[in-house]
Amino acid sequence: MTHLFWKDKEGTKNLLSSDFTSEQEFENLILNHQELLGDDIFLISSQVRGGKKKGIPDIIGVDKDENVCIIEMKNVSVTSDIIPQVLEYALWAEQNPAEIKNLWLESKEQPEEYEIDFDKEYGVRIIIVAPLIEPSTALATEKINYPVDLIEVKRWSSDTNHFFLVNQIEPPETKKTSLVRGKMVYGEEEYSKSRNKESVKKFIALSKELLKISDDRNWQLQLKYNKNYCAIQYGTYNVYGLDWFGTKSFGIFVTLPKNIAEEYQPKNATIHHIYKEYVTYFVINADTKLQDYIPLFQKALEILKEKKG
Repeated sequence: MTHLFWKDKEGTKNLLSSDFTSEQEFENLILNHQELLGDDIFLISSQVRGGKKKGIPDIIGVDKDENVCIIEMKNVSVTSDIIPQVLEYALWAEQNPAEIKNLWLESKEQPEEYEIDFDKEYGVRIIIVAPLIEPSTALATEKINYPVDLIEVKRWSSDTNHFFLVNQIEPPETKKTSLVRGKMVYGEEEYSKSRNKESVKKFIALSKELLKISDDRNWQLQLKYNKNYCAIQYGTYNVYGLDWFGTKSFGIFVTLPKNIAEEYQPKNATIHHIYKEYVTYFVINADTKLQDYIPLFQKALEILKEKKG
């Protein structure tokens, strides 16, 4: 049995590895704490049970890159045997936009930052979640033409407190390079295929400047490029970054509600008309200096650390 020791002001506590009692309990944990999968996925709480409907996943979500996410959860060790099953789910997701759209509309909320036009072609993303994922599974995902996330979630408990270890599994390095890679790698080359090339160059340059702001202050954040934005992240959580508004224009975003952002924004900053409850957007113009936004970035990081630890 694995033990986790937790030290605080009161001393050292011995936490015991605590298995999930059922797959339903495991699923409820993820549905109620979606942040365990990162902050770019919104799970539709109306579960779609397989049962009599062959080829339908248990949980469906959408992400900020306009993908439909199919989440397959197992409360057992997962091997490559799961791949045919999730492929069937992916095909169902591609072929049944009307059913997915209905689930989306029936969900209790549709956050504005998650927008998918179900009447047009959309991407499909597979997410497999289990307490343990065997290395063979990661190797098998290299052979399919869908982006696949493999996420291990383990729990340790002490009295009423629970601690979770979330580990994203990456395929091991092999001598032979795979010819098919499901996960899209975004950056200057990929952005230039659908956006103004001069705007892309500026976008990339400013993204590196945003990362340097973090590095210079030892914030220990990382830069991640996505389909429609790039983010400076604390773990898997977006702190600030750049968001594409169109093929030529983009702006600064910071994970702060507007009322707080207004207290720390530069004097000449212009808030973009796009409204999201917990994210504020700023227009970039010829006079914009990212250094002027440092108080905003720092405040966003402080609040995020208070919430997430």
